[in-house]
Amino acid sequence: MAKTIDIMQTREILSNDDYYELNPIMKNMTPDEATLTMIGTWVTVYLLADNYPEYRNWIIGLPLAVSLMCVTNNFKIGVRF
Repeated sequence: MAKTIDIMQTREILSNDDYYELNPIMKNMTPDEATLTMIGTWVTVYLLADNYPEYRNWIIGLPLAVSLMCVTNNFKIGVRF
């Protein structure tokens, strides 16, 4: 759920001149390119978690924590979708 909200917020930020994307990798992408990148990142996370089950909690937990922090920050600055 957090990743879905993060993707939707990123699309809004990239489509709206009232906001500025802080991620240097995504700031020059189109909303569709950013969406594909974010989905690809999460597919990679899950593949890594499947291949390294002993580290599954860390592999999934750290990116999820980052997404939750981004979503919270975006809500604080008024990003809606």
